[in-house]
Amino acid sequence: MIGIGGITQKKQLYQTAANENYRNIFVQSVLKFLNKHDIAGITLDWYDGLNNNGSNLIALLDKFDEQFAKTTYTLGITVPG
Repeated sequence: MIGIGGITQKKQLYQTAANENYRNIFVQSVLKFLNKHDIAGITLDWYDGLNNNGSNLIALLDKFDEQFAKTTYTLGITVPG
């Protein structure tokens, strides 16, 4: 598993999640990376929780779910309580 996001990458992740085209490109890029490097999956670290950009997070998770359902990859998520 690899981690994506966190406090140092939150701006980029939030911008990606906010745009449907960026979400599609991001998910396809992640799939290619996982396949190329034989990695089991990813963990998204959504630093600000659901209060900020929560609907964008859900849209991103939906896109990952749609694509990961066709694979054996694992998707994890970390959000603050």
